[in-house]
Amino acid sequence: MKAYKFRLYLSAEQENIINNQLELCRVFYNSLLLQRIYAHMSKKKYVNYYYQHNELPELKDTFKEYKNIYSQSLQNVVKRVDKAFDNFFRRVKEKKSGKHQKVGFPRFKSKGRYKSLLTPVQALRYWTMAILNYQRSEKSGCSCTVIYTVK
Repeated sequence: MKAYKFRLYLSAEQENIINNQLELCRVFYNSLLLQRIYAHMSKKKYVNYYYQHNELPELKDTFKEYKNIYSQSLQNVVKRVDKAFDNFFRRVKEKKSGKHQKVGFPRFKSKGRYKSLLTPVQALRYWTMAILNYQRSEKSGCSCTVIYTVK
């Protein structure tokens, strides 16, 4: 897999859109994490990736602010939570087998700690014109991760 790095020159409005989407994804991440914690503590139901993934259409219908976020971005948030729990349970298992390492329960993301957003490449054309020169931007199945850095 190749990685390309582009500097995006965003207008103030475009930057606000990305920041808003990052914040909504952070809140969504925290709510998914909380849902898994409650399910694990109550032991009444098993919450996994597929359960949370299937709730995405209902989420978009219930909370209108999530309609502006691409489905791929929200699916990636669900994958992140699933990966965090998979890694946690893997480390618990390794610790029980004698490996000395910190287990590290998945943490909530505080404001400003959620800095990347997976989005379809085609969506970037609305944010900047520089990406349009990239030849592969129109291929189906391509996605990119927008990482917010302050310089």
